[in-house]
Amino acid sequence: DHHARLLWSIMYRVGETIMERIRGMETTRGAVQEDEQKMIWKIVHDVAQGGMERIQRIVFPLVGTHWYEQDVPVPPQGQVGEESDAIPNVDSVRRNQQCIQSILHYWFGQYSPENSQKKLWMIASSSADLRERVDADISERFQHIITSLSQENGMWQEWCHDSELYGYTGKIAAIVALDQFSRHVTRHYSLTEQHCTIPPQSELDAQAYKTAQ
Repeated sequence: DHHARLLWSIMYRVGETIMERIRGMETTRGAVQEDEQKMIWKIVHDVAQGGMERIQRIVFPLVGTHWYEQDVPVPPQGQVGEESDAIPNVDSVRRNQQCIQSILHYWFGQYSPENSQKKLWMIASSSADLRERVDADISERFQHIITSLSQENGMWQEWCHDSELYGYTGKIAAIVALDQFSRHVTRHYSLTEQHCTIPPQSELDAQAYKTAQ
C-alpha cells in the first residue's frame, strides 16, 4: 500500500506539472491552436519521461519490475537522470525505514500520551530506577543511530533530504534521536562512568536544529 501511494504521488505530480504548463500557455497566448498541439505533446512527453525516470529510480528498487512491461529497460546505475547518481539500494532503503519506524514507535507508540509523559518523556527524579533503565535501553538500541545521524552525509542526508522515500517521518525521527535520545545516552554514560562515544550534545543540538529548519 505504501508503494502504491508513492507511485500515485509521483504520477500525480507529473500530471500537475503538465497542466500547469498548458494553463501557462493558454494564459500567455490565448486558446491553444492546432499548430501548437505538437508543442503540447512535446511537453507531455518530456514531463512523462521525467516521471518515469523517478519511478525507475525510486519504485523499481522497492517493488521490482515484474508488474511493468518487460520491454521497458531499467536504466543502469548511474544513468537514471539528473536527480540522482544511482538507484537507491533496496536493502539500505528498508534498513532506513526500519530505523525510522523503530525510533517513532519507541518515542510515540509505546504508551498513551499521558503514560509517555510519566514513563518516557519526563521521568520524575524520584523514579531513578525507571530513568536508569530507560537510559540504558535507549543507549543500547539507538546509540549507533545517533552517531550516524550526527554526520551530514550518509544516513542524515538520506532521511532528511529524500522526502520521496521517507517523507516527513525521516526528519521527525532524526530530531527525536539527535535532541532527545542523545540526552538519555549521555546521562547513561555519566552514571556508569563509561566513555560516551556519541558527539557532544552541543553538536547534536545544532544538527537537530538544522534538521528542523
